[in-house]
Amino acid sequence: MVTFSTGSTTLGTATLIGGVASISTTSLPAGDDTVTASFPGDGYNQPSTGTTTVDVTAPTFSLSTPTTPGAVLAGGFTTSTFKVTPTGTGVTTFDAAVTFACNLPSGIVGVGCTFNPTQIAQGAAATSVTLTISTTGPNPDTQGGNRRRRADNRSPWLPLALPLAGIVMAGFAGRKMSKHSAIAGLCVSLAFLGLLIACGGSSTPPVAVSVTPVGATVYASGLTNSGWPAQTASFAATVTNSTQGVNWTITPASGGSITPNGLTVAYTAPTIATGLPGSATVTATSQADSTKFATATVTITPTTVPTSIVGAPYSITVTATEGPTQNATPSIALTVQ
Repeated sequence: MVTFSTGSTTLGTATLIGGVASISTTSLPAGDDTVTASFPGDGYNQPSTGTTTVDVTAPTFSLSTPTTPGAVLAGGFTTSTFKVTPTGTGVTTFDAAVTFACNLPSGIVGVGCTFNPTQIAQGAAATSVTLTISTTGPNPDTQGGNRRRRADNRSPWLPLALPLAGIVMAGFAGRKMSKHSAIAGLCVSLAFLGLLIACGGSSTPPVAVSVTPVGATVYASGLTNSGWPAQTASFAATVTNSTQGVNWTITPASGGSITPNGLTVAYTAPTIATGLPGSATVTATSQADSTKFATATVTITPTTVPTSIVGAPYSITVTATEGPTQNATPSIALTVQ
């Protein structure tokens, strides 16, 4: 057996056939490489080594300037195209597969890149590539990648009052008894209810507060005349053992605003900006007992900040890699509205 290596890297082994051993490799780095063939010897031949120098030329290719992507509302997507061409004397196909990576600005939120094709195969000719840039926000795209998140606005379930239940039961009972018997039975029931209330008057039951729904998820609200759909949610409080209402508050102050209306409150998400909190807490506190309260949590989904707020379009580049060779496209200006 003969072992082939370059430096400390073993390239492979091969059996001597007619005094010749050979391998094929793609592991040599670009540049001048010294390849050593080592024969350990056998019962008839002494150990031997030999060297040769191989000049490995790195593949080369060019990238065209990408087309300028259209402006996009946060939550939508936009596209850009560029062409990758193998270069070199007499070279018309790629020596190795070409892969792509998107280079995004530091701190940008909710922006991603996909490529079509995802990579260019070895042996392929010059290829046009479509770059799709997606953003995050309440404005849905036509491919369904980002859908507006709606708050859970279900109305709270209100329990039936005891008097109403009594009247309904009396109505059913009336089908099988006389009018006088039904009236008498209802009077007895009301009297018994009054007795229970009177007997319990010596101890006041504690006040309790609950809020429904217990949470909601929204995006940040858009700038004035941005065309973003409204980012709102509503909550309702239920107070037991008290006829007084609640006081509504929200924390932190940068987490949005509320418009109270008795036992209900309308929540509006904060206007999109850098550094928004990830959530806000809406609290309903009993007016009869300030130690009794309930909360609901609003999750504010991270949203791509419009470029008008950050002051300039986002600069994006694409890096293409073929073997040891890397090239980058000129920058792409992404405008988010």
